[in-house]
Amino acid sequence: MVSECQQDVLQPAYCSSDISRLLGAIGEMTAGATAISVQCTEDGVAGLQDGADDAGAIERRLASSGGDGKVTLKAMFDKLRSDQDSKKQAEKELELQHASCGVDISQAVLFVARVGAEIQGAHHHCTLGGKQDVICWGDIGGMLAALGLVSMMVSNAVGECPAIFDVRAVCASAISQLASGIFELTSSGLLMTESCSGVEHQHDLSTYSDDDDE
Repeated sequence: MVSECQQDVLQPAYCSSDISRLLGAIGEMTAGATAISVQCTEDGVAGLQDGADDAGAIERRLASSGGDGKVTLKAMFDKLRSDQDSKKQAEKELELQHASCGVDISQAVLFVARVGAEIQGAHHHCTLGGKQDVICWGDIGGMLAALGLVSMMVSNAVGECPAIFDVRAVCASAISQLASGIFELTSSGLLMTESCSGVEHQHDLSTYSDDDDE
């Protein structure tokens, strides 16, 4: 932004941006791989299923009772209070799940916008040829990374929006996150070969609007 808002290319600013993208990509890959180990394995799926608070789980929680059949007045009040606390906790967790659903949908829309921006950049650089080919492939990698994030957020929404927690969708989300990190790493690495090479590339960013006018 520091570079583009001045309608000129500042190599250090672009280099810093690409390095930040590289570090972010490594973080995405690490998070995705860790999530896969938890969400896509038998033990992890079993844990998620046990912790899912769907309507049936809430009913079972409220209907469950223990003891040896001898119920005192104090035990009845304690059981009633425990059931009320359990129901409130389940309702709170369901509200948080719905809030996460809304966040996932919003982020999916934002990443769709990024896909459009990456396509615009690829269209510009891929038609120039020459040294712009590296940036062209970097833009394509960025577009694929953005699509991976869209897939991740949509999968999260599929898993979290219904009352019944879908562990398969959460697993797909983790895979998409890992794939997005790989594409982002590739994209930032390609772009760094240009932006961090030490060779000054003088480009006037107003050419974007000139190309659009044509």
